[in-house]
Amino acid sequence: MEQFQIEEQSVCLRNEVILDLENYKVISDPVIASMAIEPLRKAKQLMNDAENLRKKVKQPYLDACRQIDSTVKEYCTGLETSYNKVNLLVASWQAEERKKEEEIRLQAAIKENNLRLEAEKLQNNLEEQGLLDKNSAQRIYRETEEKVSIVKQELKSQTTSSEEIYTRKQLTFEVTDLKFLFKNRPDLCIIQPDNAAIRAAIKKDRYIPGLAITETNKAILK
Repeated sequence: MEQFQIEEQSVCLRNEVILDLENYKVISDPVIASMAIEPLRKAKQLMNDAENLRKKVKQPYLDACRQIDSTVKEYCTGLETSYNKVNLLVASWQAEERKKEEEIRLQAAIKENNLRLEAEKLQNNLEEQGLLDKNSAQRIYRETEEKVSIVKQELKSQTTSSEEIYTRKQLTFEVTDLKFLFKNRPDLCIIQPDNAAIRAAIKKDRYIPGLAITETNKAILK
């Protein structure tokens, strides 16, 4: 993208006008006031020209940006609607599957725990009867682990939710009463002055709480 620059000639002209204006520290008589009008006119004209140039240069880019935004928005509108609808369906299904899987995992954990408790109980009974030896202990351990392995295989076969999708909870909100929200949680609201409304109001009322109003004079060039 080509860089926007002000011509050197225009910069020099601006600097000259600034120097002319800086010569006027005090306006004490009609002659000095009359002399100051010419550099004021030049400064005003330069600012107007710069503003007009800014608008002229920016306009094609603004138009292009608006056209790009409109085209992309139009392209994505139907796609986004369908995407959101199916995304919600898949997320709801996935959430239900996760609940089922958690229940299956819990039951599997209970089964595994019961198998180990039964093995421990069997070992204790054999030990009390004096029948527990190394071979019988190894046999109980081996049989128990085989049963636990079957439980784990069954768990794996029953937890079949897609590995490509995961769900994430998302909170959304809608402001139903802005005034009530501001009253209870002002930290959640952004307060911004309406400059246009303020300018209109101070023409009629100079004493508005929260405003510091000052009056200055401004020379209008004819």
